[in-house]
Amino acid sequence: MNKLYVGNLSPSVTVEDLKQLFCERKLPVADQILLKSGYAFVDFPDQNWAIKAIETLSGKVELHGKVIEVDYSVPKKLRLAGKRGIALCGPDSSEAPACVETAPLPAATHVGHREESHDGGHDAPM
Repeated sequence: MNKLYVGNLSPSVTVEDLKQLFCERKLPVADQILLKSGYAFVDFPDQNWAIKAIETLSGKVELHGKVIEVDYSVPKKLRLAGKRGIALCGPDSSEAPACVETAPLPAATHVGHREESHDGGHDAPM
């Protein structure tokens, strides 16, 4: 998974600020940065760069007076599925960063991807 969630951003942070932050740390970002209010989604060229970004930045870097959080972007439905005790293992959840073995996924339940959250969640745009 190469898409990361960057959270705890000040409302004054711009896409240019994020690009500069990654550039200063020699972290190459892919095509686009999707900036929302207080968070952003950033694509990296491959998983190794994504891991390096998490290790380099999360909880260690301050931007506009706030320490930023960097983690894998997990679609909202997958996050909610884990809270309801549904398994996050198998072919429909290949993007889940960890396999949580709880209850089997009911056949009628569809775990898919959402394009974007309108409630301030950390949905990954696809």
